[in-house]
Amino acid sequence: MAHAGKGPSFLYALTSGVLQPGATQDEASLGGIAVQIKDNRSRPLGKYSYAMPAATQAEAAYEAILMALREAHRIGARTVTVYTDDRQVADEVNRAAEVAAANLSRYLECRAAMNQFRRARVKHIDAARNHNTRAMADRAARDREVRAQSYERVELPLGFAEN
Repeated sequence: MAHAGKGPSFLYALTSGVLQPGATQDEASLGGIAVQIKDNRSRPLGKYSYAMPAATQAEAAYEAILMALREAHRIGARTVTVYTDDRQVADEVNRAAEVAAANLSRYLECRAAMNQFRRARVKHIDAARNHNTRAMADRAARDREVRAQSYERVELPLGFAEN
């Protein structure tokens, strides 16, 4: 649960979700997701990536957004902007496009997670501007042995310590 006044007032997150390239129909699709959390001065607070079973690109993108929202909430942010390189998913979350039936449960999870903040937004970012996060997601998707989250811990700036 977020602690009022204990965390940064504003965070932003760069997210990417990808499918493993070249998977055959006989193989279960493996997706990779990555999130970079930064404060309002672009100081990194954390980088996270892992492989996950994913049937579609949208499923991987939604999972990356959810991971960003969960982590921002854990840190105690009151406002968050999540950038995703999947335009369709950004449009769905922002109610600018009809939500595909296959994405409905993840869409509802995202909207519920967004309601935990004073203000939460999801915006599209061009893949070229999100290349570091996309590369993290690509690496996670290619690593078939990864099944659980692996964290690269980054020290939080003074004043943002966890309890």
